[in-house]
Amino acid sequence: MPKESFFPDIITNLPKADIPIEGLHAYLFQGENQQILFMSFEKDVEIPEHSHEAQWGVILDGEIELTIDGRKYIFKKGDTYFIPKGVKHSAKIKKGYKDITLFNQKDRYKAKGTTQPRALYGKIVKKQDAKKREFKGVLFDVLAVGEKSMITKMHYKAGDHVPFHSHPNEQSGYVVSGRIRLRFGEYDEILEAGDSYSIPVGMEHSVDALEDSVVIDFFVPPREDYL
Repeated sequence: MPKESFFPDIITNLPKADIPIEGLHAYLFQGENQQILFMSFEKDVEIPEHSHEAQWGVILDGEIELTIDGRKYIFKKGDTYFIPKGVKHSAKIKKGYKDITLFNQKDRYKAKGTTQPRALYGKIVKKQDAKKREFKGVLFDVLAVGEKSMITKMHYKAGDHVPFHSHPNEQSGYVVSGRIRLRFGEYDEILEAGDSYSIPVGMEHSVDALEDSVVIDFFVPPREDYL
C-alpha cells in the first residue's frame, strides 16, 4: 500500500489534528504553551485571510505562496517563514507541499476524537447548562454551539477593557443591556441596548464597558479557544 505520509512512524503515531481541509494530513504534537503540526497536502489548497497568535514554519517539500500583511512571498523546500501575532495572512498551497509549523498557542487545534461532535450540543442549551468561560478578564457563557456557528453571552462589568485582538472568525453582536465602546476598522462607537454590529474575519477590535452590560455574540465558525 502507498504510504499516507512521508513522515516516519514517530510522527505518524502522533494524534491527527482535527482540521477540515480536504487532502490534508496533519499530525499534532501538543506542548505546554505551543502546538507543532507536521503537515502534508495531497491537493492544491487556498487558505483565506485570517490572523492568530505567532506562527513559524519550515518547508520540507513543495511550494507555498503566503500573503502576509498584503505582501506576497514564495517559499520552497528548505525555506522558513515567520508570521507575527495578529498579522493578517492567506496562503496558496501546492499539491505535495509538506512542512512543520509551530503555533504559539496551546489550543489552536484539537486532536481528532478528543471532543464530542459539535452538532450534538448545538440543539438546546438550558441556561443552567451554559459553559462558563473567561476572556481577557470578562466572564461569559458559551450557549449553543453548532457545526458552523457559536453563540456566546458576555457579562461586562463597568470598567472592563478588552484590548485590540483578532481571530479567524466573523463576529456579529447585539447589545442586550448597558453601554459599550466598540472600536474596529474606521469605527469608534458607543453602543447601547438594541444596537448591533458585525466584525469581519481577522479584523482587530477592542471593547470598553462603560457600565454593566450584556452582549450576545455570534461567531462563524465557532471559536476553538472558547470550547
